[in-house]
Amino acid sequence: MPRCKLATDRPGCRGRRTPRLLGQLVSALAVAVAVVVPGPPGLFASTVPPTTSPPGSGWAVIQEPGAGGIAGLLRGVACAPSACVAVGTELVGGQSDALVELISLSAANPTVSPAEVVLPRGWSGASLSGIACVAARWCMAVGHGTFSGQLHPLVVTGWGSTWSVPASVSKLAAIVGSFEGVACTAIARCLTVGYLGQRHPWAASWSGDLWKASYTSVVTGELNGVSCAAANQCVAVGNYDVAGALGTLLVIQSATGWHQGAARTSGPGTAAAGLTSVSCPSNAPCLAVGEMGDNQPPVVLRQNAPTSPSLWAAAKWAQLPQPANPSGEPDTGLYGAWCWTTANCVAVGALASSDVTSGGVPNEPQGGVIEQVSSTRCSAFEPPSITGSQVGWYGTSSWPGGSVFLVVGQASWPLTGTTTTTAAGTAGQPVIVSGQLTIHQLWTKPC
Repeated sequence: MPRCKLATDRPGCRGRRTPRLLGQLVSALAVAVAVVVPGPPGLFASTVPPTTSPPGSGWAVIQEPGAGGIAGLLRGVACAPSACVAVGTELVGGQSDALVELISLSAANPTVSPAEVVLPRGWSGASLSGIACVAARWCMAVGHGTFSGQLHPLVVTGWGSTWSVPASVSKLAAIVGSFEGVACTAIARCLTVGYLGQRHPWAASWSGDLWKASYTSVVTGELNGVSCAAANQCVAVGNYDVAGALGTLLVIQSATGWHQGAARTSGPGTAAAGLTSVSCPSNAPCLAVGEMGDNQPPVVLRQNAPTSPSLWAAAKWAQLPQPANPSGEPDTGLYGAWCWTTANCVAVGALASSDVTSGGVPNEPQGGVIEQVSSTRCSAFEPPSITGSQVGWYGTSSWPGGSVFLVVGQASWPLTGTTTTTAAGTAGQPVIVSGQLTIHQLWTKPC
């Protein structure tokens, strides 16, 4: 079963996976299937005023929760040369709306500006989960929305204050499902991943005006993230159901098609594993991250460096050791990864005390997790302090040049007199911080 993050997730979720609903598979797809391998629009009233953490802490808190803030979370972030864009979900009156925020780090005080998402007539309940930027002023964000009472994949493109849905997305209204991640190698050359209908993993390519399904699977599961080192060199990661537990799903695209990745995950006892995010820098091995079962450390997989593009799909993947959680301590999941060189990768995630509360409502994150993974060593960071909050981190990227990385996610904030909650007495709110790779390391050990 998948894990959940919000109280608006579908019934049956295990814990803190991504927000989505159940749908029924449409028998007549509007796209061509190439291969089968077994196996919300809400706006801020004004710009969020930036705050900074105390001098010497090494962290800048760009957006933090507070009284009067919106309810929701940020799930992805990507950077262009001039700014970064974060996407996620805003909760308004119990309904989800797409959330897009433009982040500027060029000034002494970083700023966060809201963006309007213009949906086609008849669409509602939008949520965004992934984003890719490949030009100075062009990005694509993906997720899902509701049309005619059913859940459909959603894509928005744009920059700055206004984002819209490409005309070609109308063809996706014939498909029930969701996009969870996106990777682009050029403008109008993108690969999106997610699930169809009753949770069947799939990937679709976009060439500007044409959608084409390039991968589907008969297993019950989903693809949560995708990254491309170059055209026809992409890795998609996710999970599938194995007797009620999570199984690792890793598929690789090469010039000859899609292939199952050669990866194994293992943990104490019978721990299962699912993958949530992947990052593939140019001319360097990829890094994939995820989670295992209760009271278990996260999953970190590194691809062995391919010796040539022709051997891209055959490269093995190795699981990197992580510190074990003591018995009874929260389990740890990693939900975002970003690499700009082999030696510089950041993985972010959260602790959770249990899967769900007695009422089936997902627990809030119990604390943020930020790790650096180099070619030989793994290091953990002291997470930034967010006043009065428990934080979960779900997406990360680096400012151009790699000296500063951004982390986005969700922080709790006490509420009174409201029903928009993710746990009793609190609401989840978007949060954004920036940091450097040389500060506040808690531990360093061989990977």
